[in-house]
Amino acid sequence: MSEYIADSAALTHTADRIRAKTGGTDPITWDAAKGFGDAIDAIQESGGADTLTSRITGSITAYSNDTITTIIGHSFATCGALASVDLPKVKVIKHNAFLDCIKLANLNLPALQRIEYHTFRNCRSITEFITTSNFNSRLDASTFEGCSGLKKADFYKIDVNQGISSYALACANLVTLIIRNTDAVPIASYNIFGGASTKMNTGEGYIYVPATMVASYKAATNWSKYADQIRAIEDYPDITGG
Repeated sequence: MSEYIADSAALTHTADRIRAKTGGTDPITWDAAKGFGDAIDAIQESGGADTLTSRITGSITAYSNDTITTIIGHSFATCGALASVDLPKVKVIKHNAFLDCIKLANLNLPALQRIEYHTFRNCRSITEFITTSNFNSRLDASTFEGCSGLKKADFYKIDVNQGISSYALACANLVTLIIRNTDAVPIASYNIFGGASTKMNTGEGYIYVPATMVASYKAATNWSKYADQIRAIEDYPDITGG
């Protein structure tokens, strides 16, 4: 009997310590009739939004982490309730990481350097995507495709040699694209803005680049068809920040 009590006490102590790591504070009571299963369930539910259960079920609404530097592929894919992420040290977000996060609207990614394909596909609640001077990435296939709420995207630097792939910016309502490269024009697929009905393809949107680069963009392959929509950043400080 004493051996059983010692074992259950040890298990309870372990469960309490794990639960504390997730943010919970209430102790877990060992139930001899129900076993350790309830203790495991309690650990899962004790840590607020970022718990095992909420991640598995897709019910997580917010995620904050000031330690991690990489988000692996599919990490939050189809988390339909996720509305905000605060990731001040993340440098790389891999493929499909936020795929179909339809409520995701608030992003804090000041250290972001690189994103991969389908990263934010169908994140229709994002209205702006603004990068910092850390950013230097390819925009791979369908990176922002289906982001119907996205109206403004500002990229500090797009990798010149890898450029922008098909449907990377296939966003129905994108009207402001800012590309701050000063060295060369990034290569671009012929259909970076998706189908004919997107505002960029109907002439309602504008592409803002450094004044010294305007002529180069207007002459570049697959950019030239948007020549009338290419403007100098310096001429529109209210839109671009100058």
